[in-house]
Amino acid sequence: FLRHIERCKSILHLIDITNNNLLENYSKVRKELFKYSNKLVKKREIIVFNKIDMINEEEINKKIDIFKKKIKKKIFTISALKHIGLKTIKKNLFIHVH
Repeated sequence: FLRHIERCKSILHLIDITNNNLLENYSKVRKELFKYSNKLVKKREIIVFNKIDMINEEEINKKIDIFKKKIKKKIFTISALKHIGLKTIKKNLFIHVH
């Protein structure tokens, strides 16, 4: 699986925002990428929190604030189920493909 990622220009990291261990889960994946190849962690990364329809806006903002204190990257929010934020993600992916 990771061998295929080497050919990608960007990595989209999709995170379930309803999970209580966002930072821990994110860090696990990053460590696995680094173990495989330190080139993977240098690729452009898009961080997306999914399932924003499952929790209230206050909780979303709180989780994003906690996450951003440790991970200083732009975070996108979506609800794949309700099609919220998908156009923004598609546009962002397209911009960096060309």
